[in-house]
Amino acid sequence: MKRFTLIALLALAPIALMAQFKLTPASHGFTQDEANPMVLTKYMNPGAAGRGITWDFRDLEPGNRFEGNIGQAIKTQSYNAFPQANMVLEEFGNMFVFQANDKTLEQIGFMSKDGRVKIAYSKPFVKMRYPFGYKNTYSGELEGEYLYNNRVIAQHSGTYTVTADARGTLLLPANRELRNVLRVKEVKTYDQTSNGNTSTIETTTYRWYVAHHRFPVLVLINSTVTSNGGKHTSNSTMAAYNSDIINLNTPEDSNDAAPESPSTDIISNLTLFPNPAKDHVSIRFMLAENANTQVCIYALDGKLIKQVHNGNLQAGEAKFEFSAKTNKLSAGMYIVRVMANGQEISQKLVKE
Repeated sequence: MKRFTLIALLALAPIALMAQFKLTPASHGFTQDEANPMVLTKYMNPGAAGRGITWDFRDLEPGNRFEGNIGQAIKTQSYNAFPQANMVLEEFGNMFVFQANDKTLEQIGFMSKDGRVKIAYSKPFVKMRYPFGYKNTYSGELEGEYLYNNRVIAQHSGTYTVTADARGTLLLPANRELRNVLRVKEVKTYDQTSNGNTSTIETTTYRWYVAHHRFPVLVLINSTVTSNGGKHTSNSTMAAYNSDIINLNTPEDSNDAAPESPSTDIISNLTLFPNPAKDHVSIRFMLAENANTQVCIYALDGKLIKQVHNGNLQAGEAKFEFSAKTNKLSAGMYIVRVMANGQEISQKLVKE
């Protein structure tokens, strides 16, 4: 069972001296050609709001890995449908389409992997307003149309509220302790109408951020659909966390007088050559110590394609060769992941 601890009020005095960070376009905004590796997991209770919280998620069970990729909208097939967009977040082949600037990040559309399903917002959903820190909040209205094969099949309208509702310490698997963490709570409630029938959807999303990483390190999503005049209710959840994030706490992040030393990297200098590749790829990396090591190739949906190596390696440079043709890789993007003694490092591989 998860443990969520609210630090006693008397202990809050030193915490008030901690350096608070805010989300800004430079530190946490979308930038082109960036990737966010995550691991799917089971949904858990998001815990308390407030200041001085400790969220204990050390027992999260890792599932399939996936990667979110940020790119310029003009480089994707979504640009024809949303020419006003400048950024796209791609996950599992689906595209979330945005207008991004130095003040806001607005979602203006969505396109499914096959391009058949689209959502076009006439009133965009404002995903973030900058700068954004603890206790900041904003609300708004959203309106949009669902399209299938470019034909409108449903309309929806509703409201949203985004609040930085908590800050504290986040505990993740593999003894990762992240301090000075900011949690952002997002609630969207809207009615979806199709053929005269209306359903109400409420989606609550929690995202945890740290100062030294652009993307959320933990995401919990809970969505409830009520239809048929309230007679039928269904619920769905999704959860993911970043298993690669390292402890990078500073003296300002801690109540201790002495700073905590950053964790030592066992794996470093992962390189893939050539990349993009037509066939043979050289995988190289450095090990700081002898380690039980796995080298694997994954599809973007987390499916294991090939285990290149599984066993002990000596400290120093390691090199492996991988054939895309032999393993029947089709053109597209894959993830090369190296794991050693509890640490992980990954990199995108493009097959031409």
